[in-house]
Amino acid sequence: RKWFWEREVGLEVRSLFCRPIQAVMSAADEQSRLTAGGLNIQVPTLNPAQLVRTSEGAPVLAHLDPNNKLNRELFVGNIPPGTAELTLKDFLYEAMQKTNLLHHAGNPIVSTRINSRFAFVEFRSVEEATSALNLNGVPFMGTLLKIGRPSKYVGPASQAVTWQELTGERPDPQVVDPSTKLYRELFVGNTAPEVTAPLLMDFLNAALVKVGLSSEPVIVNARLNGKFAFIEFKSIDACSNALNLDGIPFMGQALKVSRPSKYDGPQTAHVTWSDMLTTYLATRTPAELLATQTEQPATNSEPQGATPHLVLSNMCSEEDMKSIESMRDLKDDTLDECQHYGHVNAVDILSDKTIVVTFATREEAAQAYRAISGRTFDGKTVGLSFREEPVQHAKAPAKDVSAPSAEASEDPNPSSK
Repeated sequence: RKWFWEREVGLEVRSLFCRPIQAVMSAADEQSRLTAGGLNIQVPTLNPAQLVRTSEGAPVLAHLDPNNKLNRELFVGNIPPGTAELTLKDFLYEAMQKTNLLHHAGNPIVSTRINSRFAFVEFRSVEEATSALNLNGVPFMGTLLKIGRPSKYVGPASQAVTWQELTGERPDPQVVDPSTKLYRELFVGNTAPEVTAPLLMDFLNAALVKVGLSSEPVIVNARLNGKFAFIEFKSIDACSNALNLDGIPFMGQALKVSRPSKYDGPQTAHVTWSDMLTTYLATRTPAELLATQTEQPATNSEPQGATPHLVLSNMCSEEDMKSIESMRDLKDDTLDECQHYGHVNAVDILSDKTIVVTFATREEAAQAYRAISGRTFDGKTVGLSFREEPVQHAKAPAKDVSAPSAEASEDPNPSSK
């Protein structure tokens, strides 16, 4: 933007070309006159040093109180990879403007700090930060943002609704409030050394549904650390119900299920797994019990036609196939997941958009099949099958001195056989 500004201070005229307006004048002057395109604008006398201060080595607006920064800041999770800070800032501003959450004119967000899949957003006032809590669950670039207070927030609890409730859209059961994570999380101790996060999540979800504590999967995340784990649930009620799993046997161990040590909420009445199971069995007829036994196959049975070559479908899109970087990320993500179940020899993405994971043994591939069965990737259920033959890779041509380097001629197309 090339503007020609002239500032008149008494009889002195200074010209500024392609530079910000600097209202610098003597202390005796009370006002300065700016002219731009023939318009005269009266502005108060200001010292630039009073407009900006330094915080942690970075310049910030002086009117923002550093003492209440934690109350003016929100956590934003579930951000798509590659999101630009300015894009997120403008999107949240437009969402607040659309729903009349602004307290003053202009963008209320003064800074955004993105770190991989989450960000911290600083607002100009505590009131507007509190209002922005109502954006929790707002759709953004194919995902739903999780907006809440940072974990270090120690202020009073704030009443807020989700984006779906605010706008009248249908509430999404996947939307959770990060500020309530401590009340939606349980400690699970005495886990077996060979247990993986997906296996533990699938087992606990199935147990909750089995005895009527839930009608659907309610676990959103599991963090393993040695012989214990932390399990995060969709809602506080689902978390409280899961306390009744205390003592449930899994992989030869009796799991210890309880609140985390940092939990400071109300105590919830519950029973042990053995008491829960006794109550469940006492209220079911033999026919009902027999039906539940035949509904689900044994988890340890080997899938039919198992081979070392596990085929995953419904994970790769047309856009992924066009991008070398996306293909690499998808292969890395698949490798990281499948390594939980055994030694992976290769991961190949074929031209039909299927992913072939070659394990060292058929048993390892079968274990991965059981663990991944029913799970979703990017909102879509992962398809599973086996193939008999390994993926055939094209042989590299003989090296030609006149040929371009491998980096220059890298073929973006995946394996085709």
